[in-house]
Amino acid sequence: MYVKLDPHINVALDPEKGVIGEMDERIIADIGFLHSSIDELDRISMEIYNSLDPTTAPFESHPGREGLFRNMGKITNFIYGLIAGMLFMALVMAAAGGLI
Repeated sequence: MYVKLDPHINVALDPEKGVIGEMDERIIADIGFLHSSIDELDRISMEIYNSLDPTTAPFESHPGREGLFRNMGKITNFIYGLIAGMLFMALVMAAAGGLI
């Protein structure tokens, strides 16, 4: 694999070795395998972007799971509120002298 620096004078860089040299015109890099990787990264980035909307569902989920993120957010907020409330009550009881 190489990076073509100047197409007019056929200068290329080998990023693995860090060598700059004259490129042979007969050698052509095959970057077809990158298209599948780019498509996979595009799909993952769209899923991350869509997760910001609570009415959507993840790509790999079963049909009918719309609103999954909203329900998960409600459960998470309930648990956080429960923990915060218990800590607050423990502090109130400790200040009142009722906690051993």
